[in-house]
Amino acid sequence: MSNLKRFLLPALLGGMGGFIIGIVGLSIFVRYNFFGSAAIFTNVLPQEQNVVIKVEEKPVFIPQPDYFSDAINKIEPRVVAIQSFSGGTLVRSGSGVILTQDGLIGTLNSIVPPLLIVQVSANGKIYSGKVVFRNYANNLAIISIGESGLEVAGLKSELPALGQNLLVFAKTVSFGQDKPLVAEALVSQTDTDRGLFKITIPYDQFLFGSVLIDDTGSVLGLLDFRTQKPAIIKAKALEESLSSALTKSK
Repeated sequence: MSNLKRFLLPALLGGMGGFIIGIVGLSIFVRYNFFGSAAIFTNVLPQEQNVVIKVEEKPVFIPQPDYFSDAINKIEPRVVAIQSFSGGTLVRSGSGVILTQDGLIGTLNSIVPPLLIVQVSANGKIYSGKVVFRNYANNLAIISIGESGLEVAGLKSELPALGQNLLVFAKTVSFGQDKPLVAEALVSQTDTDRGLFKITIPYDQFLFGSVLIDDTGSVLGLLDFRTQKPAIIKAKALEESLSSALTKSK
């Protein structure tokens, strides 16, 4: 064992000395470029890099214009909340749109089934509604609330452009007051030959009978959810049902 120690101790000291001498010698060779050694070791050894970290003083936000603010203000007084009751129990609810100054309102026929009591909440007031016309083919109904001086919605029959952003505006009753609901919609398909278009919007039970508007506040139609998929009852169908209701009342 003593012989082994005598052998290992000099070898260990020699190895450490050789390592130190090699490091020092290497740095001298590279520093003074003996025999072109600097170029060789520069390509082999990793080089220290000066990294500059750029930090923005403030986050940069790109403002998006609010195209629909005026449209919402325009359509808000022209949309109503509708509730149908049976024996004091709420059975159906949804929205409708004011079509005439004397209180004719367009809504979904499925919101106001026969034999139910209809209440319409508009501009902070509650009215008793009466169904004066039904269009079963288009699931439309025209309700009269016997009011005057109401603000009428503008109907637009032209098709929106593919990819155009639209808004869905609805009203619901909360604690006796009508409250607005707004959702975004995107035109996902248009068919100019048939005069049809489709939108992309998630199913929402509170959006039955809501109005589909563009950025001018014009009504493109009412929204229905057949099999929980959005179906648009176009402005033209609303106009035809209104015309039939007016003709019937004469």
